[in-house]
Amino acid sequence: MRRLNLRTGERARIRSTPPEGTRHRFNWKTPFTLSHHNSRIFYCAGNFVFRSLNQGRKLQKISPEITRTERGSATAIAESPRDPNVLYVGTDDGALWVTQDAGHTWTDITKKVGLAKNYHVSSIEASRFETGRAYVAFDGHRSNNDRPHIYVTEDFGQTWQAINANLPSGSTRCLREDASNANLLFLGAEFGIFTSLDRGRHGTRIHNNLPTVAIHEIAVHPTENEIVAATHGRSLWVLDVSPLRQMTADVAQAKAHLFKLGFPIWVVPGTAPNLNLALS
Repeated sequence: MRRLNLRTGERARIRSTPPEGTRHRFNWKTPFTLSHHNSRIFYCAGNFVFRSLNQGRKLQKISPEITRTERGSATAIAESPRDPNVLYVGTDDGALWVTQDAGHTWTDITKKVGLAKNYHVSSIEASRFETGRAYVAFDGHRSNNDRPHIYVTEDFGQTWQAINANLPSGSTRCLREDASNANLLFLGAEFGIFTSLDRGRHGTRIHNNLPTVAIHEIAVHPTENEIVAATHGRSLWVLDVSPLRQMTADVAQAKAHLFKLGFPIWVVPGTAPNLNLALS
């Protein structure tokens, strides 16, 4: 992990310092995040959760051992946008934890999900709209299971509901909640990207000119009506999601509807959009 000051060019390495005779384990895709509530607070996780109060300098351990095995490491971390005391973390060996007091006490909620096996935690999304709500996507392809595994909790992980809906086979890489529409979800999967207009009860593939490709991450722009999809080997793709944000049950049933400006179009950064594909 590294920090770069885009204005000055200053670079710094971010790393933990384990006690003598011990070591910290970090995944090759180490999860980290800045706090929604204080941009100087930095979280990351390996076999423990770490916090820095000054942008990555001096990482401090704030959790017990979070992995199930001696080789496990964290693969997902999320802070609640609504409550700075709520933090979730998941690992590649299937462990899932939550704290509601800023790391003073942690609860192992792994078994609460009800999965038959301990699958890789590929993403955690703490909701912007309900404090107790969070979404977790599990990836089972390393355990010879390519089915989608997506769950939501409304009570900080005590109970869970599967929202795999009508999704086809293909491991689930990440799930993100829209920034302005609580019912709108985006899912990155092995063979493309899907959206749900009803919080996971039904899913629809959105591709247009996007090739069939694994979507490993989705970023929802905080101010623009766009999402950015990070693909496996096909660069970054940007989509204007204005119509999706305006889509309701009434709009879907209407014979015609006039949306506000914005076209559902995928654009590779640095290229011109193909309007024929976008409007088809």
